[in-house]
Amino acid sequence: MNDRKLSILAVATLFALVAAVIVSRITHTAGPPSIYGAHLIQGLDPRIIDSIKLGSGPTAVTIRRQDSRFVAVERDNYPVSDESLYRLISACLDAVVIQSISDSPENHPDLGVTESTARSVVRFYDAQHQPIVGLLIGSYTEQNHGNYVRLFDSDTVYLSSNLPFLSNDITDYFNKRLFRVDPAAIQRIEITTPQESYALIPTAPGVPTIESLPSNIAAKPEETQIVFNALTRFDFIDIHVHPQDAPPLRFIYSYTCQLNSGITYILEIAPYNDQYLLHTYARFNAVLAQLPQNADEDTQTQFLTNARLTAQYFNQTHAEWTYTLDLWQAIKLIQPLTELT
Repeated sequence: MNDRKLSILAVATLFALVAAVIVSRITHTAGPPSIYGAHLIQGLDPRIIDSIKLGSGPTAVTIRRQDSRFVAVERDNYPVSDESLYRLISACLDAVVIQSISDSPENHPDLGVTESTARSVVRFYDAQHQPIVGLLIGSYTEQNHGNYVRLFDSDTVYLSSNLPFLSNDITDYFNKRLFRVDPAAIQRIEITTPQESYALIPTAPGVPTIESLPSNIAAKPEETQIVFNALTRFDFIDIHVHPQDAPPLRFIYSYTCQLNSGITYILEIAPYNDQYLLHTYARFNAVLAQLPQNADEDTQTQFLTNARLTAQYFNQTHAEWTYTLDLWQAIKLIQPLTELT
């Protein structure tokens, strides 16, 4: 990894001290390239980036530094992922000039390098809210295998290579992963709706049935398995910021997943317009844990400690947020019993 990449990584890993290893030619003033074949953005020191604005107009969003991390301002300061931040800054710094296309602002709309026509708009600011450098990424040309690009403080349009798609969608900068539960570790699932409550229990590891189901009613194996496996791979799609003048959310559904580690995940679901919203947290109860068989006392203690810390970390990461769910994910959490029998 070269020094340019190290400096970016320092931002994405909470401005670690290793950021001091940076090329001496980097200054605090970013400028245009002086020669073709050079990087489009010259002299950007990622350590001085305090905020990043993506897009333009009313849909623009801001990523800003908050203490030792970067957060999405329009999503109640939800943290952005280090990896996505690294990719964003790295992509901007890796853009290489192929040739100069035009110096005339009249050509900007046709080349897609105005704020209203660019496919991506990225601006970097320092701690004094002063612009460091901004980039407008325009149309892609198949003939020359590159994008038309322009720096905000310049009328010159360049053809640039090595420039991947940079999203203006703030959700693309989140780590959307919520759960990755192994079905074989599930001890009990409880679903509560306004009309009823029921539970799923395993007859063998990862193989569920409906608890206390009358003998004259049979569970549908495929449908039951889908509900049982709902948290096998479960992501959110956005952060919900509730309007201050809107009625409070009503979390009228719940899905509880008890694991053999002693961890229980509680998911509370609220219908909201045409969406479903989620509030989730974890509990740890050592009494419910199934300790490793034939393990010594130290191993059992470490098992319980790991489970307790896992639940704590989950709550620190997720408990304060309200998530927007994809409809197909939400439906698996709120299925009525009649759909499983």
